[in-house]
Amino acid sequence: MASAGQAHGADLLDSLARRFPGVLYRCSADEHWTMGYLSPGIEALSGYPPEDFIGNRVRSYASLIHPEDREKVDREVDVAVSKGQPFDIEYRLVDAAGRVRWVQERGHAVLDEGGRAQWLDGVILETTGTRRLAEQLSAIIEHTPNVAIQSYSEDGVVLSWNPAAERLFGWRADQAIGRRLDEFLLSPEDFAGFVAGLKEIAERGGASSPSEWTCERPDGGKAHCLATQFEIPSGEGEGRVFICMDVDVGELHAVREALSRSNQELESRVADRSLALKQAMEQLMEAERLAALGRIVAGVAHELNTPIGNARTTASTLKDWIGAFRERLGEGPPLRRSELERFVDDSLEAALLMERAAERAAEQITHFKQVAVDQHGGQRRGFTLDAMLRDVAPSLQLAFRATPHRFVMEPAADVAMDSFPGPLEQVLAILVQNALRHGLEERPEGGVVRVSTRLASDDSVVIEVEDDGVGIPDAIRPKVFDPFFTTRLGRGGSGLGLHIAHNLTTGLLGGTLELAPANPTRAGSRFVLRLPRVAPGNA
Repeated sequence: MASAGQAHGADLLDSLARRFPGVLYRCSADEHWTMGYLSPGIEALSGYPPEDFIGNRVRSYASLIHPEDREKVDREVDVAVSKGQPFDIEYRLVDAAGRVRWVQERGHAVLDEGGRAQWLDGVILETTGTRRLAEQLSAIIEHTPNVAIQSYSEDGVVLSWNPAAERLFGWRADQAIGRRLDEFLLSPEDFAGFVAGLKEIAERGGASSPSEWTCERPDGGKAHCLATQFEIPSGEGEGRVFICMDVDVGELHAVREALSRSNQELESRVADRSLALKQAMEQLMEAERLAALGRIVAGVAHELNTPIGNARTTASTLKDWIGAFRERLGEGPPLRRSELERFVDDSLEAALLMERAAERAAEQITHFKQVAVDQHGGQRRGFTLDAMLRDVAPSLQLAFRATPHRFVMEPAADVAMDSFPGPLEQVLAILVQNALRHGLEERPEGGVVRVSTRLASDDSVVIEVEDDGVGIPDAIRPKVFDPFFTTRLGRGGSGLGLHIAHNLTTGLLGGTLELAPANPTRAGSRFVLRLPRVAPGNA
């Protein structure tokens, strides 16, 4: 039974040895490592069958060890055996084909009754692939030109530091490895945040989100980095190991700073140009107001000529009557009652005529004063739309005096407003002048510019300025309110009239100004001005 059990155990051991991915061995503790047992895996590793090594029949296992590694292997095994400790060494073998293979050998000594090493039992595993991968990875780390790769312990001590890290941060590897980052690179606050980030990665796994950070270099410069951290597996008892990869974004940072400076300079220039444009627009609007005021002055002067002329004529006639009456009193026969009554009646009638003429002139002057105040100051006040239009009508009609065209005003009755009559009059003057100059320019037979008003259902005021002229081509309709756009370049057109009218309407007056769609059945153009009866802002 015992022999059967032993045979079964041997079979089991042989089966396990054949399936083991490495090599199992027992050898004498002599200088040649004479093999007593070597599992079949040695053939896959070395190219030689295990029988060649038993008792050093053909060759010894020691003969496979790379000449440069033999002394190291002997020394490390002897030290471990003398201390009664297991050994774990990595070295190279040269196989039957002359290829170099890396192996890792782990074993321990089996002592005899006297406590001397009799056998060495162990296992040999090929690490060529792992070693090659590690070498490739090391080469990548060492020669990556633009990525600083470092490894750290969980408490922020530098474990590795590649050449790219030396170039980026300005510290050599021998100056960084073994030191905490707060000893040479990071401030206490930044270091605390770094370590906290490593702990967070350890808890949740994965990698950190890329983040930008800046640090001081020993040469006084700054390193601008885009960093990512992650944990890698470590050996037993080695503690956690973290990899930090930093990409140099200094050029990008410089570009961003240059772009920011350019934007600031551009914003400053735009602000300066905007201010200059605003001042120019204010000057142009003031010029427009003065021009409108001039037209009003001319209109009022024209209106005053009639009553003043009548008053002067009546006064001159009355003067002649009084002179003749005075002579009649001194030289002629006694004055009859009828003559005296006729003189009194004629004088009274003349006085009444002069009074009416003076009242009419005073009325015109009052209107002129109000319009002048509105035009110059843009003051807000209450007024009725029809009264405002009657006041401004004489100045608008002046432009038509030397033309074959007509100006028609059709205001709605008694529409009360609380707004800015001066700017509103300026808008109307621009629209009427635009219709006369552009719409009716090519109508020598005469045309009509009509201003009409109505009260809309939403209680807003709608003012329409239309003409029966040539109309506005579709190609330029979207541009009519653009600044400096004009079809009369070199012929007195500034291209600012409609732009100013649009800005006044949408800004101060709180309304809208639109060019109505073209009507295929009716010639001309129509501008629609829609205003709230109470302008926005404080009343």
